[in-house]
Parts: sequence; structure tokens; C-alpha cells
Amino acid sequence: MQQTFQINTDNLNANFIQSVRAWFGHREVKITVEDVEPEKRPSQREIFLKMEKHREKLSHIKVDPKINLSDLANEMLDTPI
Repeated sequence: MQQTFQINTDNLNANFIQSVRAWFGHREVKITVEDVEPEKRPSQREIFLKMEKHREKLSHIKVDPKINLSDLANEMLDTPI
């Protein structure tokens, strides 16, 4: 069994150890600590450029303006998988 925990060192406490015990019980475990780089959030410009690429890629697709996309999305949410 393997479980990954990502936690800030400021939040390491006895509760963390208890959660590891709860997951693994009374078994031998190996704990590896790895530094995690903060996730780089894209700028608004990067998001815009990515959206424009998708818009160009899908420009040949036409949607009937009479279709209510909100109703269609809600209908999909109500449909069991």
C-alpha cells in the first residue's frame, strides 16, 4: 500500500503521525521527505493565449444560437453515469 501526503512543514504535528497510523495500522512503513516546488500559476495572458489556440482549433464548429447551453449542462449533471 502506498499513500502520498503533501503537507507544509508548519503543519507537521502529532495529528499527522496519527493519520499515518490510521492509514497503515501496526505495519512497518518507509517515510521519504521530498521538497516540493510551488505550483506556478499561469498569468492571465498565458490563459488567454491558450484559450485563443483552442478557439482557432475549434473555429469550424458551429453551435445553434437557439440552444441553451446552461440547460444542456444542467441536463448532463442530472444524468446518472
